[in-house]
Amino acid sequence: MKIRSRPELLERAFPGIHVRIVLSPLNDRISPIIIGGELKGNEIQVFRKTVNCNFLSDYVIRREECLCPSGHGENWTCMNFRVNDSLDYYLISDGCSGSFILDTDCNRSHEEIKIRSGSLKLNLTGQGVVWIHLHGCGRGVIIAGLPRSGMDCPLKPDYFEVQPCSLQILISPY
Repeated sequence: MKIRSRPELLERAFPGIHVRIVLSPLNDRISPIIIGGELKGNEIQVFRKTVNCNFLSDYVIRREECLCPSGHGENWTCMNFRVNDSLDYYLISDGCSGSFILDTDCNRSHEEIKIRSGSLKLNLTGQGVVWIHLHGCGRGVIIAGLPRSGMDCPLKPDYFEVQPCSLQILISPY
């Protein structure tokens, strides 16, 4: 993504040739990443390789369950994590029809909030431990902490798993 936003890096890395890089996830719910312009001419060489891409999986906070201090039983998935002020936290779902409760050190809650498809920014600030209690769909929900730098990315569950991709590098002379 950094190379796509700064094309001069591509020109510096491959002096004297035109280069186009296409990263196409095999999962069609993830958009391809294209770096560089169209190549023209009949001397285009193509190199292909299948690679694993880690788009955003490093930002997943926690996937495993913990022993719940609220005593939730069946049909609940409860997890906790420590809040970091440099991150924005999101609850990301792809069509789950459950609900969740958000507890912090300062605010114990029993209010269930319906989970919608897509992403919901959790307004977490300060320090401390947060508990997320998922009711009815624990496995279909991801909790992610993304840098507050205003990351411009789609918040779909597919982006938070390592994905097989086809990497194509196309080159042609100037």
